[in-house]
Amino acid sequence: MAEPGARPTTGPGSVNPCISPDAALLAWTSSRDGVPEVYVAPLDGGPPRRLTHFGHARTRVASWTPQGEGPASRSLCPAGTNDPDATCRL
Repeated sequence: MAEPGARPTTGPGSVNPCISPDAALLAWTSSRDGVPEVYVAPLDGGPPRRLTHFGHARTRVASWTPQGEGPASRSLCPAGTNDPDATCRL
């Protein structure tokens, strides 16, 4: 668990930070567990939460949905598409 005040995106392989439209959450891509996965944490502090379990080297945060419903990820999507550049709402 991160220390209070620690920045969750400062670990090895942490890239693609993206702030939610309401400025409440930060989404980013991290390889802290071996392969890139998408994480989210409150901007005002709190523990990070892993959103994806794709296990794919091309997983990354692409953006947030315009309505702020959640971050979008680029990877092999769980919906079964074989397009490695597909974008999925998480």
